[in-house]
Amino acid sequence: MKKVILEYNFSFHQKNILALCIGMPIVIAFIFIITGNINAKEFFLLVILFILFLIFISITFLKVGLTKIKTDLWKGYFFWSRLILKQKIDISKASKIVALKSRKYQKLAWISDVKPDSGTEYYSYNLYILNDSYTKRDVIMELKKKANVEKAIDFLTKNFDLRYEKIN
Repeated sequence: MKKVILEYNFSFHQKNILALCIGMPIVIAFIFIITGNINAKEFFLLVILFILFLIFISITFLKVGLTKIKTDLWKGYFFWSRLILKQKIDISKASKIVALKSRKYQKLAWISDVKPDSGTEYYSYNLYILNDSYTKRDVIMELKKKANVEKAIDFLTKNFDLRYEKIN
């Protein structure tokens, strides 16, 4: 199995919002434990919530990448360099790969009442696979860093029968 791990699946702001929303019930439950106002049934529920909290927090720190298993291309989600989830990408009718740059805007939740529409502007790169006549275009993944795009293109051209075409 060959693999290339590229970047985190969520942005820093998204990770913080998810940790806050998911972690707040756990913090409240720990306050109940410290005060001693909890029985055995509630303690069992707290243990289950804590396990779910750990699972959700680990999902926020997944990295996205590409992997080759036998002759198939898979989009993989990695946690500590271990493949956790995978999604098959059909490249049987594709012969080219293209990276298109686009400008995006992400609104930031819960920042300020003074400027409620605050957000960050960033560039993203979408990797597409194309057929010979450019009529069918399928997106493989969206990446935020150009260096990761170059690593993905290098992985795809070396391990599969795909050619990179630069489109301006």
